[in-house]
Amino acid sequence: MNDLQQTTEYIRRGTKRPFFFPFPLFLMELPLSMTARVLYAIMLNRAMLSQHNGWTDEQGRVYILFPEAEMCAVLHKGQTTVKTVLRDLTKAGLLEKAPRPHGRANRLYVKVIPDAHAGKRKRRDYSYEGEDSL
Repeated sequence: MNDLQQTTEYIRRGTKRPFFFPFPLFLMELPLSMTARVLYAIMLNRAMLSQHNGWTDEQGRVYILFPEAEMCAVLHKGQTTVKTVLRDLTKAGLLEKAPRPHGRANRLYVKVIPDAHAGKRKRRDYSYEGEDSL
């Protein structure tokens, strides 16, 4: 048994939710790899923090700074995989890069699919809206 298995517990009434990343349900309907979906969720979490902290450009768009080397470390993946995933997210319209000069990290704009388009996708209800306990 590894350390994680030794510290797990059964979920009971009143068990507090662990920290988590937002995982939009529309990701389940897109032809993306699981790595792309996980990276998108991580970037969306960072974008929500940027939104909270007022990190916006001149046009009011929220951006994040997330160097590729840091993405590799967070995902435990190599640079080739991360570059492929970024390309796939960009092709899917979920990410836009804005290069910056002098070797500074690119601004990344994490994009979402508006709810107005929800009717065009097959709707599945994976959601649970409840309190902080499971």
